[in-house]
Formats: sequence, structure tokens, C-alpha cells
Amino acid sequence: MKIRGAIIKEQNVKFSVIETVTATLKSQTDMNTIKQKFSPLFGNIPVIFMAKNTKGIPIFVGRKDIVDFLSNNDVNKIPWREFTAN
Repeated sequence: MKIRGAIIKEQNVKFSVIETVTATLKSQTDMNTIKQKFSPLFGNIPVIFMAKNTKGIPIFVGRKDIVDFLSNNDVNKIPWREFTAN
């Protein structure tokens, strides 16, 4: 399984962002499955999910303080890369 994601350290908080489709944001089961598959790569840090709505506007799901931070920043500045899990 491959995903587009990032590991970020901002304001002394380390977290990961995983890009997905909007349907995944509606399924806690799907988000938990992705978290479990990628936990060996991300470790024990908060995971934030991001998808773009039909207008291309990012939607974030996860820890509120991090979601608020990301919502006020340009997603194009996130250091995206590809991650692969078994």
C-alpha cells in the first residue's frame, strides 16, 4: 500500500499528515486501518488525514489543535512524499 504523506515538526509538535480521498474521512474503520499499516513508519505520533473536497479545498481530520494549524496554512508547503507499507 502506498500513500502520499508527510512527517512534520511544528511548534515543538511532531505529527504526520496522510492524503486520502473524502470517503476515507467518513470511515473511522478505514482511517484506523491506514494508521495501523503505517504506524511502523510514523511511530507513535498523531496522524492527521487530509482530503480535498470537490472544490479542491483541503479537509483535515484528526487532533483539533493540529487540524486548526493546518487549516490556516498552505497545503502546498507540506513536504509531501510517498510512503509504502506492507
